[in-house]
Amino acid sequence: MLGLGRGPAAGGAGGAARALRMASPFERFRRGGPAAATGAESAPSEDVPSPKKSSSRRSGAEPTTPPKKRGSPKKLGGGSPKRARAGRALPVGPPKGLGPKFGKQPLRLLVVGHNPSAHAWATGHYYSNPSNWMWKILPESGVAPAWVRACEADDRLPEEAGIGFVDVGCGHPGTESAKFSSEDFKVWAEGFYRRLSEMAAEAGERSGCTCGRCGQPAFVAFSGKRQYLELMNVGRVGRKLSSVTTGPQEELPPGWPLQFSQVWVCTSTSGASALTNEARLAPYRALAEVLREVPWPRPLGCPPG
Repeated sequence: MLGLGRGPAAGGAGGAARALRMASPFERFRRGGPAAATGAESAPSEDVPSPKKSSSRRSGAEPTTPPKKRGSPKKLGGGSPKRARAGRALPVGPPKGLGPKFGKQPLRLLVVGHNPSAHAWATGHYYSNPSNWMWKILPESGVAPAWVRACEADDRLPEEAGIGFVDVGCGHPGTESAKFSSEDFKVWAEGFYRRLSEMAAEAGERSGCTCGRCGQPAFVAFSGKRQYLELMNVGRVGRKLSSVTTGPQEELPPGWPLQFSQVWVCTSTSGASALTNEARLAPYRALAEVLREVPWPRPLGCPPG
């Protein structure tokens, strides 16, 4: 009975080592690692931890430490997770660009913005930034039909309601409009006026106009004072204009091509502009009153003979 109490648990370090050598190769590996599995001596231990299962240990290569995660990259365009889930964050992928949305028929109303924001440029829709008020203002004021709910309506409105969209700085995306100077508007004006002239000529031709003016929109509304003031000051000699009132305009910018369209200046719909809801809505409500008098589709107004 001399052997009692001499097993691995009670026989000290020597008993543990002997038990390990007598075990199967798999058991030796589990308890002592690769060296023990081949029968090599290893430092005995009362409680040998199980080795980590990794390819580097099995192959004998030095284990590598994975790089620390630095957080997931920000989604293009930022925005809150809630907005991203709602599908209003900037899409991933190449920019779509944003050209004029005139439709094919003579418009009842053409809405003129400053330049495309980065968000609008990426989505391909006007005033698409979730902080912009345009798509709430248009239906609430009565300018647009009640079915309008979001920026995607700019694809339907030209053909279904005669409301088109364009920017003065078309093709020049940038979220901070203040970064564009008066010199930029001087460069933009020629191309902008050419686009308006071509739009009116093509719409008039499609509708069968013979007088040359039916293709012009019945109304043109600037969605902000800044772009209208800049056009008014292009080529202006002497003191520049510094303010303009909202509503219909009697004085038009030099070189303005749509002489038969009634021009309005409305408030900016940007969420950055400090206006009360009532002040922001007021000029659009006034515009809606006169716009209701224009049927859709618009009939030709060519003089007889």
